[in-house]
Amino acid sequence: MENETDDGPRMGFCTWLLRGKRLPDAIAFLAEAGYRSVAFLQDVMGVQGSEREEAAAAIRELGFSITYHGCVQWWVGPDQRFDDAKVRAMFEDVRWWHEHAGGVVSCCSDRVAGPTAEGPNRRYLEDETRRLAQFESDFFEPLGIGYGIENCFHRYCFHEEMQGLKDSVRGPAPHLGSILDVGHAFVHVNVDRTDGMSFEEYLDRIPVRIWELHITDNHGASDEHLAPGEGTVDFRALRRAMDRRGFDGPISMEVCKDAAHGDNCFDLSDPAHRDRIKRMRDDFLRLYVP
Repeated sequence: MENETDDGPRMGFCTWLLRGKRLPDAIAFLAEAGYRSVAFLQDVMGVQGSEREEAAAAIRELGFSITYHGCVQWWVGPDQRFDDAKVRAMFEDVRWWHEHAGGVVSCCSDRVAGPTAEGPNRRYLEDETRRLAQFESDFFEPLGIGYGIENCFHRYCFHEEMQGLKDSVRGPAPHLGSILDVGHAFVHVNVDRTDGMSFEEYLDRIPVRIWELHITDNHGASDEHLAPGEGTVDFRALRRAMDRRGFDGPISMEVCKDAAHGDNCFDLSDPAHRDRIKRMRDDFLRLYVP
C-alpha cells in the first residue's frame, strides 16, 4: 500500500470524538500516539482564529493527511431539500484546509435523508443524494479532491446506489467514490438485504474508489462503534479486499468511548482515555496487517 509507513498503514482518528484539548494539541497527541491522519466533521468550521491557523500549520509540519465528512442531513428542511448555502459553506471550509494544511484527500457525506412525521427515523432522499453528488462533482473535481457518500445499511443496496450516482453525474467524475464505514458494511451483510453475499464479497462489489476507511467493530447486529477486537468484524478479510482494490487511503478510527450508553467522546485531558486511543491503533494493526 502506497499509504503505508514503516509503522504500517496511515492511521487517523475522527476528531469529532475527541474533547478536552484545542485542535492543535489534539493533532500533536495523535502524532505522539502513532497516528498520521485526521478526519474532520463539519463541526471543524467552528474552529477559528489562531487555533485554526496553528492546527493547519501542525498538519503541514507533521505531514498528516486530512479527510472531511459532512452530515448533510443536518441541513435538510421541511421541503426535503438540503440547504445549498450551508453545504457550499462546508465545501468552502474544505477548500480552506486544502489550501492551508497541505491538501485534503476527500470530502464524503452521508447519503441525504429527511425528517418524517412518523418518528425519529429519516427517509432516504434519492434525488437529493444525486443532487448532492453533482454539487460535489462541480466543486471538488477542479480541486482534485475525492468526494461521494458513506455506505450505510437499513435494507438497501449500496452497490446499486453508488452505480446510480456514477450514472447520474454529468461529465467525467474520476474523483467520485466513497467512505467505507467497515462497521456499517458488517451490519449490512448480517441483517440487511445482501442476497447471501459475504462480507468480503460486499467489499469486492463496491463499484467506486474507496477514499477512506472508517474503522469500528461490532457483533453484526447493530452499529456499536466498538474498538477493534471487541466485536466480530473480520479485519483480515477487510485487508484482503483492500489489497485487491489497491486501496491506499487513510484509515480513520471512529470508535466511541461507550456508544451503548451514549458516551461517545474521549477526553484527551484524561490519561486513561489517551492510553486507550494509543492501544486501539496497535490492536487494529495486529488484526489487519498480515
